Amino acid sequence: MIFIGGYVHGTMIVEFPTLIALSICYLVKRWALLLSSYNIYLKNMDFHTNQENFGSIFQEYIIIEKNLRILKETLSIPLLLCFSCAFVNSYIVLSELLQLKIEPFILVEICTFSIMDLVFATGLTICCSMIPENMLKIKTTAGILLDRYQLYDVIKEKEIHILKRIEGKNIIHLTAGDMINIKKSLFLSYSGTLLTYGLLIYNLD
Repeated sequence: MIFIGGYVHGTMIVEFPTLIALSICYLVKRWALLLSSYNIYLKNMDFHTNQENFGSIFQEYIIIEKNLRILKETLSIPLLLCFSCAFVNSYIVLSELLQLKIEPFILVEICTFSIMDLVFATGLTICCSMIPENMLKIKTTAGILLDRYQLYDVIKEKEIHILKRIEGKNIIHLTAGDMINIKKSLFLSYSGTLLTYGLLIYNLD
């Protein structure tokens, strides 16, 4: 019974969340690479010779943005579950480590869970933050092109309008349950919360 309970606990607490996190990271990484490729294409485009294809560039960005909004809505609940699971596991690990006496086999299990939680929470945060970072790069590239070509008056009003539209687009942040924007600064909040709970548990003991 102990073996079965340990297996079920390991499967539910470690294996399933890790598989979900890896799947999300793979999916988000592909979209981040697509945004990066779009930024490189926009940066290297010669508007003197490719003005007839300029309208399609904006249409492609609209399609990417639409799909990213769908991705945001689709991953909102799974991301909330993953981060909630990581936080709860970290809280359990913290409370166990603050106990005076811990059996060696329990300590190994606790360390394993802690490392897994840290890995998939870090991976999710880094991957999800790549989308707004790459969108910001696209906005920056559009602004640079706008300044460059508008200064020398070499592109038409239509192209200027399109670059302004791209530059003015909102940045999309993936969220956990529409409550938390996932970005790298989330590490600070996560660490601070764990430190606070650790101090509370230590003082209660």
